[in-house]
Amino acid sequence: VFAFSPQYDRNQQLIDLQAFIQSIKSTRNLADKRLAKLLFYIRSTLSSFLQKRMEVENQLVEAISWNEEMHMKLNGAVNQLHDTIAHK
Repeated sequence: VFAFSPQYDRNQQLIDLQAFIQSIKSTRNLADKRLAKLLFYIRSTLSSFLQKRMEVENQLVEAISWNEEMHMKLNGAVNQLHDTIAHK
């Protein structure tokens, strides 16, 4: 709290008030910068997680396709064995 009084030097009172306001402003700027950095790292992390998820999903799609192909080939082989046994 600043007391303005005609007993004190007016210029010094204004300088003190200006220094006080500047300290509040610089503290606020530090908090804003800190928040901006935090948001940047959060965005980067989320982007990285999303990229990794897409890679894993693509790997799963490839694995499912390969498994379905192997399933069809094995069923064909089983049917061929049944046909071979039936002809004997």
